[in-house]
Amino acid sequence: MEPMRRILLRTLTLLAVGCGAFMVHAAAWGERYALVMGNDAYPGAPLRSAVNDARDFAAALRPHGFDVLLAENVTREHMFNAIREFGSRLREGDIALFFYAGHAIQLRDRNYLIPVDAEVKQEEDVSFYSLDVVEVLQRMDRARTRANLLILDACRDNPFATSVRLSAVGLAQMNAPPGTLIAYATAPGHVAQEGAGRNGTYTKHLLRHINTPGVAVELVLKRVREGVIRETRGQQVPWDSSSLRSDVTLAGDAQIGATRPAVQASIAAAPSSDARLSLEKTFWESIKDSRDPKEFEAYLSQFPHGVFAMLARRRIESLSPASPAPASSDAASVEPSAAATGNAPFASQTSGTMPAEAPAANTPPGTATLANARSTVPALGEEKNAKDRSADNASFDPNSFEPITLSDGSVYRGPLLHGLFHGYGRVEGKAMGTYVGEFANGVRQGRGDQLWPNGNRYVGEFKAGAPHGHGQMVFANGDRFDGNFDAGKRHGKGTAVFASGIRFTGDFRGDMATGIGLVEFVDGGRYEGEVVDGVPNGKGRYRFADGSVYDGEFRAGKMSGMGTHAFSNGDRHEGMFEAGWPSGAGVRFFAAGGRFEGVFSDQGRAATGTLFESTGGSSPGRLENGIFQSGGS
Repeated sequence: MEPMRRILLRTLTLLAVGCGAFMVHAAAWGERYALVMGNDAYPGAPLRSAVNDARDFAAALRPHGFDVLLAENVTREHMFNAIREFGSRLREGDIALFFYAGHAIQLRDRNYLIPVDAEVKQEEDVSFYSLDVVEVLQRMDRARTRANLLILDACRDNPFATSVRLSAVGLAQMNAPPGTLIAYATAPGHVAQEGAGRNGTYTKHLLRHINTPGVAVELVLKRVREGVIRETRGQQVPWDSSSLRSDVTLAGDAQIGATRPAVQASIAAAPSSDARLSLEKTFWESIKDSRDPKEFEAYLSQFPHGVFAMLARRRIESLSPASPAPASSDAASVEPSAAATGNAPFASQTSGTMPAEAPAANTPPGTATLANARSTVPALGEEKNAKDRSADNASFDPNSFEPITLSDGSVYRGPLLHGLFHGYGRVEGKAMGTYVGEFANGVRQGRGDQLWPNGNRYVGEFKAGAPHGHGQMVFANGDRFDGNFDAGKRHGKGTAVFASGIRFTGDFRGDMATGIGLVEFVDGGRYEGEVVDGVPNGKGRYRFADGSVYDGEFRAGKMSGMGTHAFSNGDRHEGMFEAGWPSGAGVRFFAAGGRFEGVFSDQGRAATGTLFESTGGSSPGRLENGIFQSGGS
């Protein structure tokens, strides 16, 4: 066994060196990067042409100097890995392109790309099992790329229609951030046609025009729009939103493709920080039970700042003849990581039910028993000794206990009491992830650190096997929460910082922001008031980034009901609002003096009523785009 381990170590070291060299070489390639995704192998709602669309679009990009990462029929995990890999390649000044063909849906004005393994049984599952398009925009923004292009051929029917009825169809419109173009296969809120040939209707026309040399991408999309409208007889109208600062051509100088290597990288083979971490974990798994300190020294020489570096140094100390036993547990190696920020609406960022471990059959949730263990169970005297040793959590290492393997493959190391986990220990497995902390009578109870298989992580108090009390949760999508939990859900006072950069401080109930709170938006806007299920609802004050302020009633996150909007130019409107605009009876006070009383409509642009001048005179008339027209309605 030892010779085999040494061979494996040498192999891993060579692979790590080779991987690093590959990454340096890849970094020298051009300045045009593309991530192309196609999903059509959905178990309940398969598509016919999405993978063909992705393959053909990737093939069309490569001759024009794009370094293409192609992903087909990706799961949620692989989808996020692809996004991370794509983001790691981008640098300031690059052109970044993201193309997606497959199912996508909107929820609360956010657009989510659906992986092939999504299990959506209720509307709230969408954000958990899918990829928010904002994740892509965030990585482009952090890289400060010169131009960003997002092309979404994804406005198909709801793939979960048999189990979930969504409140909206198609995709939601997104405003393109500076330097960005977002293209949709059809207009927001509409459904695109898949077509009858090899490619979807939209992608077919996109492929027809993409190779036209020297034509700006906006003009290419106009030609695509004309072709799609003509073919579908006006039933499908492609849409785009652009804030590009300069012309971008997909088929530019013909020499570009000849001077750069044409690269097709798959998710499995592409070198990345994720691949290096996987390599490091494989290395660690091969040595973690070793009694030879040289093997841990070899790990440190290859990964001096690795995830397990602190633990490796302690193992070296414990294995050295003059060194005492390690003084702390593996918990030191699993500290929460910092979260990324970006731009995302507050309303869609508030759900996040704690995932639960998979209990053994016929066992209450959160209970860990040893009925089917395949290791020797310590005698009662050993249990008492283990209980005594666990009194001071910092005085022993769970790895000093013999492993106990359960029927589901999970492995526990730590003290027992009457055959149940009891004291400070460690359990890990595919179903529940890794937990390091306190147990009582077979369940997580007390202080602990839980890392779930989906990437969510919680550090804090547990009760009856679930987060309960004060703790910190870091979600896999970058959201963070610091506050109170009740039976696994956020409940009570807390602060949530979403991956978008939006921050909410206030009350939570049943895992949702509900009660009185403060929302701080990325653009500088602030909302203080009542929140229900993650959106402003009730009485509140919204201070816009431009300095204007609204005090009044909100419904579904928008100004609706009686309120007062004080504009930054000095004007003020008092009265009824609907969906964010003056609607119904109201009074517009002008900064220059005077006021207009009447009934407003057309999102506040039109009104009929009476103008009262600052001099005291009055006359009936109407407002049109803020300009008074006398003479009745």
